[in-house]
Amino acid sequence: MIEKFFIIFISLQYIIMLPIFIFLILILIFKVMKNIFFNNEVVIINIIPLKLLLFSIFSISKYYITIEMKNYIIEFISKKNISIYINDNELNNTVVMIDELKKMKYMLNHKTSPIGRLDMKIISIDNEEINLVIKHDSFIKNEYWIFYNYNNSLIGTEIARVRTDIFDSYFPDFVPQLFIVSI
Repeated sequence: MIEKFFIIFISLQYIIMLPIFIFLILILIFKVMKNIFFNNEVVIINIIPLKLLLFSIFSISKYYITIEMKNYIIEFISKKNISIYINDNELNNTVVMIDELKKMKYMLNHKTSPIGRLDMKIISIDNEEINLVIKHDSFIKNEYWIFYNYNNSLIGTEIARVRTDIFDSYFPDFVPQLFIVSI
């Protein structure tokens, strides 16, 4: 169910973006042709506003997708009688994991990246399943990135992040990756 929604939504995003992109390119061509025809000169047109428009449309739709996926996952894990598997090992106490996953939220990027990989499978009593990938933040010890895993490929960006200590035992060798900033 969610896979179809997610794939359709991503497809719609690109279906919407393509005509807008073509329209903006046509405007650009029209402006260049108008300058050549009426002024007999080629003027370099600033296309930064066009790029900003495309970028803002893409960003808004991406944000909406992540919010919808996060809400769907929280609703899914709120069902009774679900089983959680981490790296194909079933968890005995799913209540604590569910409580921690419900804390996931959208966080602004802070110039770090995800490292490591933890595969999580959540199965409901009616055999619906969600596959997630949990990755450790490269700098913050208790921050984890949550990705949606569709057919063993991560789609898009992270759905959300969560700050918790529950995954620490799965990443025992964590060492923050420091980066050097030159001035």
